[in-house]
Amino acid sequence: MEPSADDERQRWNERHAATAGETRQPSAFLLKYARILPRQGAALDIACGTGENALFLAKDMDVTAVDLSDVAIGIARQKVDRAGLGDRVRLVVQDAAAFLNTEGPGKYALVACINYFDPAIVPGMKRVLTPGGTIVIQAFTTSDERLQASPRVRGKLVTEAMLFEPAMLGGYWILVNEIDDFIDDEGNKRQRVNVVARKPW
Repeated sequence: MEPSADDERQRWNERHAATAGETRQPSAFLLKYARILPRQGAALDIACGTGENALFLAKDMDVTAVDLSDVAIGIARQKVDRAGLGDRVRLVVQDAAAFLNTEGPGKYALVACINYFDPAIVPGMKRVLTPGGTIVIQAFTTSDERLQASPRVRGKLVTEAMLFEPAMLGGYWILVNEIDDFIDDEGNKRQRVNVVARKPW
């Protein structure tokens, strides 16, 4: 059975509260390919966590950062205020799918969904993206040993090929497609697929 939004919020709130003092950096994947990302317009950071990626993107863009966890958004707000970027970053506590359903079409030049993914939100991501806009996805795959054992997220894992099916990013220009294999602290073999794609004009 799918966990409720309230259950997921509570789980993530507890996780973010337990790690609130940790220093985090923007995604290495985002930094690696920053040179091919848009440098103006509006950006959307889905499942933004405590805001590191949003702060990085706000150097060049106006960013809307969305997360289900009000604890994560509270920490992100403190970071945004300290950085003096309150006029560049809008923080929203909301489920990603619900948020995407309320946004108008063609609003964002960049839509990023990093270290979290749900195939069900891809149509919404594509709808809010401007023509010629860029999607950045980092998604755990069905080969990820840790997550494939979790009934909570197993259905959200992807194969590399799934991302390029017509209902997903088929027809988009693929700028980056790489597999990221790594071992976590518990010795699990982990795997993510990293994609940067551009919407046709």
